[in-house]
Amino acid sequence: MSWNNGNKRRDFEARQEKQAEAWRRAGMTEEQIAAMKEFDAAVLRSDRRFYVHNQPLLIGGLDPEAAPEEPAPEADGMPAGVRLGWLEEIEDPTLQSLLLSQTPETLAVIELHVFRGRSFTDIARTLGCTRQNVSSFWRRFAAAARDALGDRYGKR
Repeated sequence: MSWNNGNKRRDFEARQEKQAEAWRRAGMTEEQIAAMKEFDAAVLRSDRRFYVHNQPLLIGGLDPEAAPEEPAPEADGMPAGVRLGWLEEIEDPTLQSLLLSQTPETLAVIELHVFRGRSFTDIARTLGCTRQNVSSFWRRFAAAARDALGDRYGKR
């Protein structure tokens, strides 16, 4: 699914006309209605920018010389766009071994949730699974981390 600005704009204009009529009946002035429409238009533009600038990077089909030096993530069982370079930066050997023992799906959940701030719903869409699966990956990792690291991180 792509962003069709023409369709989005037509839908926006139609909704705005209906909304403007309701606002007029409610007693709003034309100046207030124009301000509301401008605000809604700014939200539409923001949504478009977000959509356009947050598309996955497709590596396949590019010139091999232009491809990044690291292997494609799919080769390691990682979904496209998930990079696990942060694993090498973990200084705690216990935490690093715990992370390295996790499944690719769990590592993807950790990266997308912790480092990118994505919701479980967004992660589920990215990984092609349900939100409950993502939650399950997260809970199992959190439990293993509490067991392995509890003494150092406040477990009593």
